[in-house]
Amino acid sequence: MGGRRLALVLIAVAVLGFGLGRRRHGPPPSSPPPAPAAEPAPPPPLLAQVPGSEAEVLRALSEPIKAELEPTARQAGLRWPPRRVWLLAFKAERRLELWGANRAGPFRQLATYPILAASGTVGPKRRYGDNQVPEGIYRLGWLNPRSSYHLGIYVAYPNDEDVQHRVVERSRMGGDIYLHGNAVSIGCLAMGDRGIESLFYVAGRADAGERRILIAPCDLRRVPAPRGAEPWIDAMYGRLRAKLAEFSPSPAAATPPTPGPEPATG
Repeated sequence: MGGRRLALVLIAVAVLGFGLGRRRHGPPPSSPPPAPAAEPAPPPPLLAQVPGSEAEVLRALSEPIKAELEPTARQAGLRWPPRRVWLLAFKAERRLELWGANRAGPFRQLATYPILAASGTVGPKRRYGDNQVPEGIYRLGWLNPRSSYHLGIYVAYPNDEDVQHRVVERSRMGGDIYLHGNAVSIGCLAMGDRGIESLFYVAGRADAGERRILIAPCDLRRVPAPRGAEPWIDAMYGRLRAKLAEFSPSPAAATPPTPGPEPATG
Protein backbone atom coordinates (compact mmCIF):
# COMPACT_ATOMS: atom_id res chain seq x y z
CA MET A 1 0.00 0.00 0.00
CA GLY A 2 2.87 2.34 0.89
CA GLY A 3 4.53 1.59 -2.44
CA ARG A 4 1.35 2.41 -4.34
CA ARG A 5 0.95 5.67 -2.44
CA LEU A 6 4.56 6.58 -3.22
CA ALA A 7 4.01 5.86 -6.91
CA LEU A 8 0.97 8.14 -7.02
CA VAL A 9 2.93 10.94 -5.37
CA LEU A 10 5.76 10.58 -7.90
CA ILE A 11 3.29 10.66 -10.82
CA ALA A 12 1.65 13.85 -9.43
CA VAL A 13 5.03 15.52 -9.05
CA ALA A 14 5.96 14.61 -12.62
CA VAL A 15 2.71 16.00 -14.05
CA LEU A 16 3.07 19.20 -12.05
CA GLY A 17 6.66 19.62 -13.19
CA PHE A 18 5.64 19.08 -16.82
CA GLY A 19 2.99 21.82 -16.55
CA LEU A 20 5.38 24.23 -14.92
CA GLY A 21 7.93 23.54 -17.60
CA ARG A 22 5.42 24.30 -20.35
CA ARG A 23 4.51 27.57 -18.71
CA ARG A 24 8.17 28.42 -18.20
CA HIS A 25 9.35 27.52 -21.70
CA GLY A 26 6.21 28.18 -23.71
CA PRO A 27 5.39 31.40 -25.62
CA PRO A 28 5.44 34.54 -23.48
CA PRO A 29 2.09 36.03 -22.55
CA SER A 30 0.78 38.61 -24.98
CA SER A 31 1.71 42.19 -24.12
CA PRO A 32 -0.39 45.30 -24.79
CA PRO A 33 0.35 47.15 -28.06
CA PRO A 34 2.75 50.06 -27.75
CA ALA A 35 1.16 53.43 -27.11
CA PRO A 36 0.78 55.60 -30.22
CA ALA A 37 3.36 58.31 -30.73
CA ALA A 38 2.43 61.60 -29.14
CA GLU A 39 1.11 64.30 -31.46
CA PRO A 40 3.68 67.03 -32.15
CA ALA A 41 3.17 70.11 -30.07
CA PRO A 42 1.29 72.83 -31.97
CA PRO A 43 3.35 75.82 -33.03
CA PRO A 44 2.98 78.74 -30.65
CA PRO A 45 1.31 81.92 -31.83
CA LEU A 46 3.54 84.66 -33.14
CA LEU A 47 1.94 87.12 -30.74
CA ALA A 48 2.30 86.03 -27.14
CA GLN A 49 0.42 89.19 -26.22
CA VAL A 50 -1.87 90.87 -28.74
CA PRO A 51 -1.32 94.62 -29.17
CA GLY A 52 -4.30 96.86 -28.59
CA SER A 53 -5.11 98.01 -32.13
CA GLU A 54 -5.52 96.54 -35.60
CA ALA A 55 -2.64 98.67 -36.92
CA GLU A 56 -0.30 97.45 -34.18
CA VAL A 57 -1.22 93.82 -34.86
CA LEU A 58 -0.57 94.24 -38.58
CA ARG A 59 2.83 95.81 -37.90
CA ALA A 60 3.79 93.03 -35.49
CA LEU A 61 2.79 90.30 -37.95
CA SER A 62 4.19 91.92 -41.10
CA GLU A 63 7.61 90.29 -41.35
CA PRO A 64 6.80 86.71 -40.20
CA ILE A 65 3.68 86.45 -42.39
CA LYS A 66 5.59 87.90 -45.33
CA ALA A 67 8.28 85.25 -44.87
CA GLU A 68 5.59 82.57 -44.66
CA LEU A 69 3.42 83.47 -47.66
CA GLU A 70 5.22 85.90 -49.98
CA PRO A 71 7.27 83.21 -51.79
CA THR A 72 4.08 81.38 -52.79
CA ALA A 73 2.45 84.65 -53.85
CA ARG A 74 5.44 85.65 -55.98
CA GLN A 75 5.61 82.21 -57.55
CA ALA A 76 1.93 82.58 -58.50
CA GLY A 77 2.55 85.96 -60.09
CA LEU A 78 1.03 88.08 -57.31
CA ARG A 79 2.41 91.20 -55.70
CA TRP A 80 2.72 91.13 -51.93
CA PRO A 81 0.46 91.57 -50.09
CA PRO A 82 -2.51 90.55 -52.27
CA ARG A 83 -5.02 93.33 -52.85
CA ARG A 84 -8.09 91.07 -53.13
CA VAL A 85 -8.74 88.13 -50.79
CA TRP A 86 -11.21 85.25 -50.80
CA LEU A 87 -11.44 82.56 -48.16
CA LEU A 88 -13.07 79.24 -49.09
CA ALA A 89 -14.35 77.28 -46.09
CA PHE A 90 -15.63 73.71 -46.35
CA LYS A 91 -17.57 72.31 -43.39
CA ALA A 92 -17.33 68.58 -44.14
CA GLU A 93 -13.60 68.66 -44.85
CA ARG A 94 -12.85 71.08 -41.99
CA ARG A 95 -10.60 72.99 -44.37
CA LEU A 96 -10.15 76.65 -45.29
CA GLU A 97 -8.26 77.87 -48.35
CA LEU A 98 -6.69 81.32 -48.64
CA TRP A 99 -6.79 82.87 -52.13
CA GLY A 100 -5.35 86.19 -53.20
CA ALA A 101 -5.20 88.34 -56.32
CA ASN A 102 -3.79 91.59 -57.62
CA ARG A 103 -6.23 94.42 -58.26
CA ALA A 104 -6.84 92.79 -61.64
CA GLY A 105 -6.30 89.23 -62.79
CA PRO A 106 -7.07 85.76 -61.51
CA PHE A 107 -7.04 84.53 -57.94
CA ARG A 108 -4.27 82.18 -56.82
CA GLN A 109 -4.24 79.81 -53.86
CA LEU A 110 -1.77 80.86 -51.18
CA ALA A 111 -2.36 78.47 -48.30
CA THR A 112 -4.64 75.90 -46.70
CA TYR A 113 -5.58 75.78 -43.01
CA PRO A 114 -7.43 73.21 -40.92
CA ILE A 115 -10.64 74.35 -39.28
CA LEU A 116 -10.13 73.23 -35.70
CA ALA A 117 -13.75 73.61 -34.63
CA ALA A 118 -17.08 74.48 -36.26
CA SER A 119 -20.33 73.77 -34.44
CA GLY A 120 -23.58 72.62 -36.03
CA THR A 121 -24.17 70.49 -39.10
CA VAL A 122 -24.63 70.83 -42.85
CA GLY A 123 -27.12 73.52 -43.77
CA PRO A 124 -27.44 77.29 -43.42
CA LYS A 125 -27.89 79.25 -40.22
CA ARG A 126 -31.58 80.08 -39.67
CA ARG A 127 -31.97 81.61 -36.22
CA TYR A 128 -30.22 82.82 -33.09
CA GLY A 129 -29.04 79.96 -30.90
CA ASP A 130 -29.07 77.18 -33.51
CA ASN A 131 -25.24 77.01 -33.31
CA GLN A 132 -25.03 76.71 -37.09
CA VAL A 133 -22.14 78.08 -39.12
CA PRO A 134 -23.73 80.06 -42.00
CA GLU A 135 -23.49 78.93 -45.63
CA GLY A 136 -23.16 81.32 -48.54
CA ILE A 137 -20.94 84.21 -49.62
CA TYR A 138 -20.26 86.93 -47.06
CA ARG A 139 -18.23 90.07 -46.69
CA LEU A 140 -15.41 89.95 -44.18
CA GLY A 141 -16.00 92.97 -42.00
CA TRP A 142 -14.02 94.49 -39.18
CA LEU A 143 -10.93 92.92 -37.71
CA ASN A 144 -11.03 92.41 -33.95
CA PRO A 145 -7.65 92.61 -32.16
CA ARG A 146 -9.38 92.27 -28.77
CA SER A 147 -11.08 88.94 -29.36
CA SER A 148 -11.45 86.55 -26.43
CA TYR A 149 -9.97 83.99 -28.84
CA HIS A 150 -6.71 85.72 -29.79
CA LEU A 151 -7.86 87.56 -32.96
CA GLY A 152 -11.14 87.72 -34.87
CA ILE A 153 -12.45 88.50 -38.36
CA TYR A 154 -16.13 89.39 -38.57
CA VAL A 155 -18.31 87.46 -41.04
CA ALA A 156 -21.17 89.70 -42.20
CA TYR A 157 -24.05 87.26 -41.65
CA PRO A 158 -26.89 87.45 -42.59
CA ASN A 159 -26.57 88.26 -46.28
CA ASP A 160 -29.51 89.24 -48.51
CA GLU A 161 -30.36 85.62 -49.32
CA ASP A 162 -30.44 84.65 -45.64
CA VAL A 163 -32.83 87.53 -44.95
CA GLN A 164 -35.03 86.70 -47.93
CA HIS A 165 -35.55 83.12 -46.72
CA ARG A 166 -35.65 83.78 -42.99
CA VAL A 167 -37.93 81.72 -40.78
CA VAL A 168 -37.89 84.17 -37.84
CA GLU A 169 -37.89 87.93 -37.48
CA ARG A 170 -34.75 89.66 -38.73
CA SER A 171 -33.79 90.54 -35.16
CA ARG A 172 -33.86 86.84 -34.19
CA MET A 173 -31.68 85.51 -37.01
CA GLY A 174 -28.52 85.70 -34.93
CA GLY A 175 -25.15 87.11 -35.82
CA ASP A 176 -21.79 87.79 -34.20
CA ILE A 177 -20.14 85.21 -36.48
CA TYR A 178 -16.35 85.26 -36.65
CA LEU A 179 -13.25 83.52 -37.82
CA HIS A 180 -11.15 83.42 -34.68
CA GLY A 181 -8.34 81.64 -32.87
CA ASN A 182 -8.47 78.86 -30.30
CA ALA A 183 -10.21 75.54 -31.03
CA VAL A 184 -13.77 76.03 -29.76
CA SER A 185 -16.79 77.16 -31.71
CA ILE A 186 -20.41 78.20 -31.19
CA GLY A 187 -21.43 79.08 -34.74
CA CYS A 188 -17.98 80.38 -35.69
CA LEU A 189 -14.92 78.96 -37.46
CA ALA A 190 -12.07 78.36 -35.01
CA MET A 191 -8.74 78.45 -36.83
CA GLY A 192 -6.26 78.14 -33.98
CA ASP A 193 -4.20 81.09 -32.77
CA ARG A 194 -1.42 80.58 -35.32
CA GLY A 195 -3.84 80.18 -38.22
CA ILE A 196 -5.92 83.26 -37.42
CA GLU A 197 -2.77 85.38 -37.31
CA SER A 198 -2.02 84.69 -40.98
CA LEU A 199 -5.63 85.21 -42.04
CA PHE A 200 -5.95 88.40 -39.97
CA TYR A 201 -2.85 89.88 -41.57
CA VAL A 202 -3.74 89.05 -45.17
CA ALA A 203 -7.34 90.24 -44.74
CA GLY A 204 -6.14 93.40 -43.05
CA ARG A 205 -3.83 94.30 -45.93
CA ALA A 206 -6.43 93.77 -48.66
CA ASP A 207 -8.08 96.77 -50.32
CA ALA A 208 -11.26 98.07 -48.71
CA GLY A 209 -14.28 96.01 -49.76
CA GLU A 210 -12.10 93.33 -51.37
CA ARG A 211 -12.29 90.51 -48.85
CA ARG A 212 -14.92 87.77 -48.95
CA ILE A 213 -15.57 84.32 -47.55
CA LEU A 214 -17.46 81.49 -49.22
CA ILE A 215 -18.75 78.89 -46.75
CA ALA A 216 -19.99 75.64 -48.30
CA PRO A 217 -21.27 72.38 -46.81
CA CYS A 218 -18.42 70.53 -48.56
CA ASP A 219 -15.92 71.10 -51.36
CA LEU A 220 -18.42 71.27 -54.20
CA ARG A 221 -15.59 71.16 -56.76
CA ARG A 222 -14.97 67.55 -55.76
CA VAL A 223 -18.17 66.06 -54.35
CA PRO A 224 -21.89 66.50 -55.00
CA ALA A 225 -23.88 68.85 -52.82
CA PRO A 226 -26.04 67.35 -50.09
CA ARG A 227 -29.78 67.54 -50.54
CA GLY A 228 -31.06 70.81 -49.13
CA ALA A 229 -33.98 70.92 -46.72
CA GLU A 230 -35.67 73.53 -48.96
CA PRO A 231 -35.49 74.25 -52.73
CA TRP A 232 -33.74 77.59 -52.23
CA ILE A 233 -30.87 75.82 -50.44
CA ASP A 234 -30.33 73.51 -53.43
CA ALA A 235 -30.29 76.58 -55.69
CA MET A 236 -27.76 78.27 -53.39
CA TYR A 237 -25.51 75.20 -53.51
CA GLY A 238 -25.62 75.38 -57.30
CA ARG A 239 -24.46 79.01 -57.21
CA LEU A 240 -21.71 78.18 -54.74
CA ARG A 241 -20.50 75.39 -57.03
CA ALA A 242 -20.43 77.79 -59.97
CA LYS A 243 -18.43 80.34 -57.99
CA LEU A 244 -15.99 77.69 -56.76
CA ALA A 245 -15.26 76.77 -60.38
CA GLU A 246 -13.32 80.07 -60.53
CA PHE A 247 -10.90 78.72 -57.91
CA SER A 248 -8.86 75.80 -59.24
CA PRO A 249 -6.95 74.16 -56.37
CA SER A 250 -3.17 74.44 -56.61
CA PRO A 251 -0.89 71.70 -55.23
CA ALA A 252 1.87 74.30 -54.92
CA ALA A 253 -0.01 76.36 -52.35
CA ALA A 254 1.88 76.84 -49.12
CA THR A 255 0.95 74.83 -46.07
CA PRO A 256 1.71 77.03 -43.08
CA PRO A 257 2.51 75.55 -39.67
CA THR A 258 -0.44 73.47 -38.55
CA PRO A 259 -2.44 75.51 -36.06
CA GLY A 260 -3.29 73.72 -32.83
CA PRO A 261 -5.55 74.27 -29.85
CA GLU A 262 -4.56 77.16 -27.66
CA PRO A 263 -5.96 77.85 -24.21
CA ALA A 264 -8.88 80.27 -24.14
CA THR A 265 -7.99 83.80 -23.19
CA GLY A 266 -11.31 84.79 -21.70
